[in-house]
Amino acid sequence: MAIRIFQNDEKILLRFVAFSSFPIKGSYRYKDVLQIMSLPDEAPKPQYIMGALHPLIIEYRYDTIDEENVASIATDSFDERILESQYAFTKQDEILCVLSVITKYLITKDENGKRWVLCDKDEDWISVERGVGYFWTGMSQFGAELTDIDTASIPEIHYEQYYGNDAFLGESFKLSDSTSSLLDKYFSLDEAKKEAFLSACVLFERSSRTWVISHSLAYIGFISSIEALIEYENKDVKTEKCSDPDCGQPKYKVRQKFLAFARDYGNDSREFKKYADKLYNRRSQIGHVGKLLSHDLAGKISGPVVEMNDGMELRNLQRVVRIMMINWLTKV
Repeated sequence: MAIRIFQNDEKILLRFVAFSSFPIKGSYRYKDVLQIMSLPDEAPKPQYIMGALHPLIIEYRYDTIDEENVASIATDSFDERILESQYAFTKQDEILCVLSVITKYLITKDENGKRWVLCDKDEDWISVERGVGYFWTGMSQFGAELTDIDTASIPEIHYEQYYGNDAFLGESFKLSDSTSSLLDKYFSLDEAKKEAFLSACVLFERSSRTWVISHSLAYIGFISSIEALIEYENKDVKTEKCSDPDCGQPKYKVRQKFLAFARDYGNDSREFKKYADKLYNRRSQIGHVGKLLSHDLAGKISGPVVEMNDGMELRNLQRVVRIMMINWLTKV
């Protein structure tokens, strides 16, 4: 289903169907900016809870694109309406990536295209190429403002319990009781801080999506999410150069900066410093030496224990990176 766009004065309302692996019931509203809500009972829903993609509606209001920005990009051969449509897709990506950090869930947008599917024809199975996507005629009933919906609120959990525990398949979609305050912080960031945080959110969201394809690339991506914030934290720090006259290369001290960030936005204990150092070392082994996690090894079996341990390490990494990003957002 294509996203629906409404313009009202200097604001744009973006409404679209997204998906979560966790069933959602109720709604959450942040001021007149954002609303997350479940679909009515008559809308198409998955047959089973486990292993399904559960549809939800996201409504997001944002300012129209800056006229100077339009003028600097648009040309006689480039229609401004195309630019506005592209901008809408970037705003859709923005809110999905921010929500992938603030909530515990990967929320994905509707993907169009074609796939081979199994069909039961004359009591026999046959493969047929079919278009994929989500369509519900009831979407047309919603207007140009955030929807007034008479439904219960999405459950909210104390933030320490919420972020301290992983989400498990079978549980319902929940939010932290700090969701609104975190959105307050995000929307009040200045341009430089917002760019840094949003870059980190994009890397985090892409890593979460990459997880099903490659544990190793997801691992690198989660660490890179933090490095996007580290770059901002050290923007005014002068980079030293190697004192060896035959070298002269910059000394970025990346590991040292990562450990300092982990101390400031994670935990300042000795145990956590060792843990953070282990994480960065594993990332370097993957990225620079090619020592992949067991899930990605081709032509070799590592065994269930190794694969389970690697999977738990990746899941813990995701949780820790999310907590450090949220702590950064809270403190800046």
